[in-house]
Amino acid sequence: MAALGLATCSGPSGPPDTGLFVFGHVFAADGSPSLAPAAAVYRAGDSIHLSVSASDNRRLTWIGLHATEPFDRADSVQLPDSVRSVVLDAMIVTDSLFAGQWHFNAFARDDEGHRDEAVLLGNPASTYRDTILPTTSWALGSRLRDLVFDAKRKKVYFAQRDSARIGVISLQPLSLDPGLPTPAVPTGLDMSPGDDSLLVALPASYAIAVINLAVTPPTLDTIRLTGDSLPNLPLPQPDNLRAGQGNRVIVHTTVPGVSGSVGQIVVYNLATGSKVRHREVGFQGVVGSAVLLTRPVDRSRILVAYSDACCPTQAQIYLPGIDSLLAQRGTVDRYGPPISADATGRRFLVGTTLYDSSLTLLRGYAPPGGALVSAITRGADTAYFGAGSGFFRTRLSDGVSIQRVRVPAEPGLLLDLPEVSGILVVSDYLMSFVVLGGPPTPVVHRPVTPPEHLLARYALQH
Repeated sequence: MAALGLATCSGPSGPPDTGLFVFGHVFAADGSPSLAPAAAVYRAGDSIHLSVSASDNRRLTWIGLHATEPFDRADSVQLPDSVRSVVLDAMIVTDSLFAGQWHFNAFARDDEGHRDEAVLLGNPASTYRDTILPTTSWALGSRLRDLVFDAKRKKVYFAQRDSARIGVISLQPLSLDPGLPTPAVPTGLDMSPGDDSLLVALPASYAIAVINLAVTPPTLDTIRLTGDSLPNLPLPQPDNLRAGQGNRVIVHTTVPGVSGSVGQIVVYNLATGSKVRHREVGFQGVVGSAVLLTRPVDRSRILVAYSDACCPTQAQIYLPGIDSLLAQRGTVDRYGPPISADATGRRFLVGTTLYDSSLTLLRGYAPPGGALVSAITRGADTAYFGAGSGFFRTRLSDGVSIQRVRVPAEPGLLLDLPEVSGILVVSDYLMSFVVLGGPPTPVVHRPVTPPEHLLARYALQH
């Protein structure tokens, strides 16, 4: 079989006839010719759109399709005399109760009997079904600024934009717990190495708080922390933070109410109390007022994305073990993309694009609707892509999506929580916990009966 949808045909005997070419592609669900993984994701019951072209220096006699998944069935169309090139446009009707993977080949035959097959570009396609899974929701009084999961206590802590209190939700058992009061409105949150304390950025206090969760009731201490003074501007305040290896906490500081390049990146050492400002960031050590941070479970790397430095959005990898940042690199062409990490820092998902541990682009995905919200799983085998009032579970190896999980409101943030077998879904004023169960694998909701005619709907151009 030839690569990339190109077929060279050979006869019953003798050398190949290189005059015959067969190629084609699976259209994306939105009708575009995109070949990116997850583009050809159709709702179960919709028709999968395919296009096949064939040409030869001899007369073509047949052109057809061969479905190899989820059943093995071929169908072809006999061509009029004297046709040497043809385009077959086909719509494959799918079963409304089947969610799974589809794979298509194209083939053609000429008047000397030469025949071969070519894999269509854009394979595999997939059909999905909407699913409602066990979900518990809590109303939020205002929008969230940040949140963090406490794996040791199976709790979620969240900061809201207008509350001097940290909200607490317990996931085992499910309950809304009393909040943790803070001296000022909190912004960035993370767990300390070892998960004994909650680290909180308190901009109005020019400090970060350390809330000791190992004692009852929790105790709170503050550490004064600011950026370096800037000419004719107030002192920069801590805004966002993440804790890495070596007790190092990377902190973005900025000047509230001032947009533009007024931000700084500083690193505070929880063990020694030392602070270092990093100048190998942004332009001459100054960054924008909006910086996104995410880290893997093992805290080996922290992704620093300058969400107002676009396009493309500029980003760097911070290595807390050696207190160093890798060179700045461009990522996706959008402002403020969602960012997430797997468990080990080997994979980062920025928007709908997958990167490795040094921010080398691996693969871009094109899920239906464009997915303004996304998250990668800890095992880096699956991505969650927001889609209306729900999200797709998409296999990263090939883009197959067989399930869209419906949730009460359109997701604004997704967080994978394998420790409690679920995912946290945050909307504007609602937080939901969805129990996912096992990983997404192709499933058949009923036996698939191959259609009598694969090419029941088609058109020819020649």
